[in-house]
Order: sequence, then C-alpha cells, then structure tokens
Amino acid sequence: MIGNRLEVKRMLYCAKCQVLAKSEAVCPSCGSKKLREVRANDPVMLFTADEMQCGMIRAAFDSNGIPHEERMCGPGAPPSILYGKMPNSLYHIFVPYGEVERCEEILHGIGALGENKFERNGPQNSDEDPSAAMSRGERILVRILSAVMFLALVWGVVSIADEFIDFIKSALT
Repeated sequence: MIGNRLEVKRMLYCAKCQVLAKSEAVCPSCGSKKLREVRANDPVMLFTADEMQCGMIRAAFDSNGIPHEERMCGPGAPPSILYGKMPNSLYHIFVPYGEVERCEEILHGIGALGENKFERNGPQNSDEDPSAAMSRGERILVRILSAVMFLALVWGVVSIADEFIDFIKSALT
C-alpha cells in the first residue's frame, strides 16, 4: 500500500531526566537541548503513582515480566500519626521505551489510566503549559525575581512587625 504509509514520529529523549520530548527541541522537564533519539532500552518515565497505585502497577508488571523501576519523587500527603500510617509518597515509574505500548495496555487493564492515555500523571508536553515554553534563561530569571520579591516581602513583614511592637511599647509606657 503505497498511498497509506505509516508515519513514524521521531521521539527525542533527555538522558538526564529520562523523559520523552514529543515535538520540542528541548526537554520538557529540565529545558536541556541535549536530546537524542530514543532507543528501545532507554528507561522512560511512564507514570507517577502513589503507594497504593504503585503496588498494583508493580504486581501487574511483575506478572507480565516487564522490567521497571520505581523512584520516590516526594511526599504526596503529610503523615497521619493518629492512624499510625507512613506518609503517602509519590513514585515515578520507569520502563524501557520498547515496552511503553504494552505497559499502557496493562495500565488500562488494571484501571490506572483513564480512557484517554493522555490523562496519565507526570510531566506532559502541553501547549497550555507556559513553563514548558520558557527557555532556560527565562526560567532562571523568573526564579531570581521570585526570590528577590520573596525577600522584599519578608523584609516588609519584619519592618511592619517591628514598628507595631515599638508602637505597643510606647503606648504602654
């Protein structure tokens, strides 16, 4: 069938973040321009899950013989000392790129993904995300300006509190 050729999109890969960049020339996570074509054995971030989902996904991948890696990415909720539970942590689940389609089918089968495969968690390449469109220099500038504004806010609050304490002292004497 010459008229109906299958178009294969070239996927770019950030080896630092281990994420795919679908259409951009920069990494959606770190902004690096050092991307290369993805290989079948490259680990890619497939999903971000809490501990309960991670256990279900781990069992499903183990039973299907899919190699995977789970990396803790930060707390999902504060610990519940009253109930004796550990904090709910979030995990990034990485799989080889060659197994991504099979893994998505398994995730659909166990109900971890919605009907639309783009409903999954984790960083997405969306046109609506303004931080993905910023260059590395712009992000650094925004971070510096945010830090300066935060310090100015702290200075203002401390100054107002100091003036208020001086006012109370003078009113009491």
